[in-house]
Amino acid sequence: MLDVKYAGFGGYMEVPCYEDENGKLYFDENNGIGGLNLYTGAYRDEFGEILGEPDKKVTEDVRCAEPFARHTRENDYRMLGRLKQDCEYFLGYGAGNEDALYYKNVAAHCDAMEKLWNSFSEADKPEWLSMEDINEYRHAMTKALEDKEKNNLTACVDGLTAALDASNKVLEASQNTETEVTKSRPNVTDSVTCEMQETEEEYKEAIPRL
Repeated sequence: MLDVKYAGFGGYMEVPCYEDENGKLYFDENNGIGGLNLYTGAYRDEFGEILGEPDKKVTEDVRCAEPFARHTRENDYRMLGRLKQDCEYFLGYGAGNEDALYYKNVAAHCDAMEKLWNSFSEADKPEWLSMEDINEYRHAMTKALEDKEKNNLTACVDGLTAALDASNKVLEASQNTETEVTKSRPNVTDSVTCEMQETEEEYKEAIPRL
């Protein structure tokens, strides 16, 4: 009979490892599911980390008082953790972008978190997330989304106002230029009339009196 105790995780795949009475280490290739399936090949380096690769299967009977066993709903815990991380990112670097959420929608995302959390028994509910936390995420994310929409609307209005002001300035400048051109243009009618009068007087002087 080989007596072992749980020694932590190690190896390339980070599987549960066990140590016997002589300090020899083993990998559990069942990865904490369905009993122990030990292999030799594990060892500790100078920093105490467990390294190595599975080598030979242990064929003798193995006994362990407290073996590591994965929770049957480990994937659900992992998913709940992922949804929680999405909330943190949305409220931080995500800047209120719903595409950062797993469900691409604040309400749907929080509903899924609540449903998954409620599916755990009271004994299995995670200590790192409560229903109060989920409700706080829902409130904060909804507010962040509303603030973002308001800011986008304000930016749009400001942009239109700036464009209108620029257009008015261009129009005003155009009108001022046209007025200046009109003022600087000589009066053609007055000039022609003056020239005709001068010609008529010269003509009269040139005709001898009878």
